[in-house]
Amino acid sequence: LREITDLPVNAAMAANESLIEKVRRCSLLQWLLEQSSYAAIFGMAGVILLLLFGTQILNWYWPVLLFTAMFAIGCYRFLRSSPTLYQIAQAIDRRLGLHDAILTAYFFRAGQGDIEAAQRLAAESVLPSIDPAAASPFHLPRTAYTAALLPTVAFALRALRHGGLPNLHLRHTM
Repeated sequence: LREITDLPVNAAMAANESLIEKVRRCSLLQWLLEQSSYAAIFGMAGVILLLLFGTQILNWYWPVLLFTAMFAIGCYRFLRSSPTLYQIAQAIDRRLGLHDAILTAYFFRAGQGDIEAAQRLAAESVLPSIDPAAASPFHLPRTAYTAALLPTVAFALRALRHGGLPNLHLRHTM
């Protein structure tokens, strides 16, 4: 194991951390799409409720209030549950069946002993065969379908409620 410690440690660590960072960016984009669709669902639900029960939907403060609330909720969820690099390394190993090669090399990235060097060497031998797209496949979240459907529901409600009116007076119809 002495000759393993003489290998370029920085190259193996950089390649491993580069892979983890690429997969993290893909995962964060995926997570951002999911959270954005949640925010769109709640925002459109607010618009639908205003269409059903409100009489002043076109006042400037309602869209501002809905947008601000959804933005605040999205920021809170992002800060609370975005994945760490350690969790990303776990996910890579799990998805690709690498038996903790990437995770262990990441965990021991600062160590200088023989065991740490052996782990880095094992990870370095696996790294060239890993495709970041396979480690973090893109899929459209189910919430995106709901988020795409709700504007249609809102437009239909608006047409049903105010379709017979020649102008946009949103007085309560009886």
